[in-house]
Amino acid sequence: MQDILTEEAEKLAPFVPDKQRLRQYVERLKQCTSMQQTHDILLAMCHNEGIAPDLLTRSGFYKLFDPLLENVAHKSKGTLYNHFLEVQQMLKRQKASEPVVMKSIFSGGIPLKAPAPGEEAIHLIEVVIYAPDADSKQLLMTAALKGSVYRKIDRKRFNREYAVPRDYRAFLVRDTAAGMHALLHELSALQTDTSLWRADYRSQWRGEEGITLADVSDLLGQEES
Repeated sequence: MQDILTEEAEKLAPFVPDKQRLRQYVERLKQCTSMQQTHDILLAMCHNEGIAPDLLTRSGFYKLFDPLLENVAHKSKGTLYNHFLEVQQMLKRQKASEPVVMKSIFSGGIPLKAPAPGEEAIHLIEVVIYAPDADSKQLLMTAALKGSVYRKIDRKRFNREYAVPRDYRAFLVRDTAAGMHALLHELSALQTDTSLWRADYRSQWRGEEGITLADVSDLLGQEES
């Protein structure tokens, strides 16, 4: 793969120094045909590259994306600003809910808001994934692009009988069973070997520790059946 980026993409290099990741973001943005489709990509960039939410609504930042969204229909300067404002608000809401996410790993199932009459309750699955530090960026990027809620956590807070290598990092991922299944499918398609990764699993019905991602996939299949 060539290291050459377009002039428009190079303008984002100060915010995304890694050229391979920058190319991935740019290629996905260029494939978008609506502003809604860019949400997950922008969220991934902000989470993985440490981009401050307040930067999103500055014209010097969001206008850099205008030439990359050439396939987005009905795009104007006003809609571009409003879209980045919406993503900014999403990021701030996620940050505000972080303490709840961190604590809920010890609860069983994590129900969302009470369902309205006629609606079914939605329950989230929480999985703590232990992955080598070298693979952590790829894991976080995949989780963000799939729309899962995720956060790096302190692995020392969890007591367990099995050993996790020192160079492994812990990440808490939250999603529905279907969303988590989609994330694992994406991870299995990577060139990274995930067979040695380990996970702790929590749902409304069961909890498991020290299992493989294949085991997590099997449990998710049982949740969906």
